[in-house]
Amino acid sequence: MEKKEVMGGLAKILLSAGFLSVLFWYGGEHNITIQQSTETLAKVSLLFVAFIELLDRYADMGKLYGKFAKGRNEILGALLFGGVGFALALWALTGTLTLSGASTPAALFVAGLTSLYIFAPDTGKDPWYFIAWLGATLATHFQYLAILPQGYNPIAHVISWLVVLL
Repeated sequence: MEKKEVMGGLAKILLSAGFLSVLFWYGGEHNITIQQSTETLAKVSLLFVAFIELLDRYADMGKLYGKFAKGRNEILGALLFGGVGFALALWALTGTLTLSGASTPAALFVAGLTSLYIFAPDTGKDPWYFIAWLGATLATHFQYLAILPQGYNPIAHVISWLVVLL
């Protein structure tokens, strides 16, 4: 391994630990319980879980980061995809991208964990997000199981694309 790879990997590990410490601090400040986190994670749709797993797998393979960074700092690409993951998770959980109002502290916490999962090094080899979601879904007795994101209407989506294309 080259020194650049080792330093980049170490930087991602330290940044991941820093982000996780911020999430834990936020959870403590807002008294987020394990039950709230479990229910919120269980509310994530199966389609979204599959998308996050694919995004993480390709991100960890270096294909996405490498295309974005193009010789620059790969950590910048990882941060970008982590931020995209946060925004997508927040939208999937609340239907909005606002940090207040419809967003609960537990939704922000789970969105943060989702973005950390995408950003953290070498998580794309195993489906850890799916495993966590499945555990949360089992713990809540499938009460929140959803295949598609809340409020998603595939027919309306196809019609809107047809209108744009025509």
